[in-house]
Amino acid sequence: MIDSGIVVASGISTIMAFISAFILIRHYYHYKKDTTTNFWAIAMFFYAIGHFIVTLLYAEILDNSILTMFVYVNSSGAVTMSLFLFGTLSLFTNRKSITISISSIYGLFYFVGSFLYGFIIPANSVLNFINISGNFTALNNMSWFVVETLIPASIFLSILFFKDYITSRDYSSFWVSLHFFLYFVLLLIWPFPELKLLFYLGRTLATSCLLTGFTSLTQQRRLEGIIHEVETAESDFFLDLLSHDIKNHLQGVKMITDYYHIDEAILESSEFIEKIENNVNSIFELILNIEKYRTVQREGGFTHLSTKKLTLVIKETISQVINNFPNKSVKFQVEIDESISYWINANEFIEDVFLNLFSNAIKHSNREDVEIDLTISSTLVRGVDYWVVSIGDNGLGIPEEKKKYLFTGKLRKDGSGIGLSIVKNIIDGYKGKITFKNMENDNGEVCGAIFTLYFPKARAVEQLIVT
Repeated sequence: MIDSGIVVASGISTIMAFISAFILIRHYYHYKKDTTTNFWAIAMFFYAIGHFIVTLLYAEILDNSILTMFVYVNSSGAVTMSLFLFGTLSLFTNRKSITISISSIYGLFYFVGSFLYGFIIPANSVLNFINISGNFTALNNMSWFVVETLIPASIFLSILFFKDYITSRDYSSFWVSLHFFLYFVLLLIWPFPELKLLFYLGRTLATSCLLTGFTSLTQQRRLEGIIHEVETAESDFFLDLLSHDIKNHLQGVKMITDYYHIDEAILESSEFIEKIENNVNSIFELILNIEKYRTVQREGGFTHLSTKKLTLVIKETISQVINNFPNKSVKFQVEIDESISYWINANEFIEDVFLNLFSNAIKHSNREDVEIDLTISSTLVRGVDYWVVSIGDNGLGIPEEKKKYLFTGKLRKDGSGIGLSIVKNIIDGYKGKITFKNMENDNGEVCGAIFTLYFPKARAVEQLIVT
């Protein structure tokens, strides 16, 4: 009679085991080709075969013969557990001799033992002492042998994965550990026919833990791979900045010092002294921008913010930027309602936002007289109130081919490109946003750029004190 409960439970387990094998194989080929993942994938494939055989047995598609059971217990037991042991031990020791020896000895002992108890040793042999049920049949003898072989291996693997979970708080290890613990408990009831349904239902639950663990593992490894790629790209970017730009600035200084060896009077020229100062200042500015970039990246999504007046920050920054460019004619046209304080939640980096934007407008302008227009308005976007700060200049604008790189740090490698990426990261940390567009005159010619900053409104300090 077909036991539909066991057929369904084993069928589900088969599907989950095959999915687990597929996930691990996909991970192995696409993300990280490591020995552990490879052997776990093969192990899960044989684990799925074992479940599939049980499904066919209880669906009465296969005969319940000793040969069928021998293939089942060795595919889902000897091969699966040996591969699991090999893959897992590779995480804890670099000595392949130990890993290969333990896995091979266990698999060989399992295979030979199941063969002897299933086909060679007579059912009533005194060697069948391992069968404590007293029901001396070849099938039961083999069942008891594989149970007592799987129990220590299951406990061992459960402890290894749980230890890894305690150390790293990696939930993928927790789920795999739980699988082997549940499997150990279920093994105690496997040889008893009256508890078969309970065993296979429990094993379906255990297999789902394994699937959850491997899914979590591959997602975590994928995230680690993405982080590694980002860090590598970022490291290359900083290395490029240091090797390219600082080298260029130092080359300018070296050229002047080389001239000095030819004509010492060169240092009396204010032009050359100014060039040295400009090169040194550019190096310091670049290093400062890199330091700020790293700081903002580490503190992304700032947790320590306080209320600040936009009006005060803007006025202080305007004063600072005018002092920074004494040889430039800079005119600020500011349209702000002085009766409004324009409170926002920010930190000390807010000054860098305006300092970068104002400085870029001045440094990259082709005009003798630089004009910067600033206005503040208010808008409501998807239920959030924003202060909108618009900063426009009369410069060259942004070429179309460079727009997509504007906030990535790749536009310029003299400190300005990375400065704009700092601006975006800071505003993102305030849960705001920044946009830009080129401005055109009546003839359709670009006559400047305008940056628009959105800052979520904060309650005024005076209001907080009153309430």
